Amino acid sequence: MDVEGVNKKLVDELEEMGFPLPRAMRALYYSGNSSLEDAINWIVDHEDDPDIDQMPSV
Repeated sequence: MDVEGVNKKLVDELEEMGFPLPRAMRALYYSGNSSLEDAINWIVDHEDDPDIDQMPSV
């Protein structure tokens, strides 16, 4: 599933690190799709969100 504006290469890298696809997509989308580091920081900051493993609805 493609989410507009999310860098596929960064999604692949997050998945290789063990993050589920929906979490990786959310992290990149909501962190501004700027870097792997920003996405990981977003995941850490939001790991207790009840919807963290749902695909972003855009």
